Amino acid sequence: MSALYLNTQSKPLDDIRVRQAIAHAIDRQSIVAFKGQSTSRPAVSVVPSGYLGTDEHAPLYPYDVEKAKRLLSEAGYPNGVTIKAVHTTLTSMQKVIEAVQAQLKKANINLDVELVEHATFHQKIREDLSQVVHYQAARFPVADVYLTQFYHSRSVLSQRRAPEAQ
Repeated sequence: MSALYLNTQSKPLDDIRVRQAIAHAIDRQSIVAFKGQSTSRPAVSVVPSGYLGTDEHAPLYPYDVEKAKRLLSEAGYPNGVTIKAVHTTLTSMQKVIEAVQAQLKKANINLDVELVEHATFHQKIREDLSQVVHYQAARFPVADVYLTQFYHSRSVLSQRRAPEAQ
């Protein structure tokens, strides 16, 4: 599993149109081709394909750079946006974020990546210093593992907690 998590409380990511633009600007098929067909599959939902609990028909935003640009313009960013990511220097993860960075650039989304060693990456994302967090993981193939670890309010990637989790 390789996913991007967006800090929706941070400008400009607090605007759903900016988040939708990011989704439209990423070509999942190209990422799979880049990583290798034998080791990667395109996303079908927040739960990896083939896992117990996967919704193989979840609606995902199609790759559409022009729509991404229109959404940014509607959100008040006709010249594009810059968002920040603190990212690990682990080679396999760094290559993916660089591929995503190149794709976003085509839609006038500048992903400013600060590269740090892996332990510092974990420290900084938990200090809420990254608007975008790229995370890769392999877990037991059951949806609950991913949903609990990455989406439950008590399991957020940053230290900020939802009110019910405090």
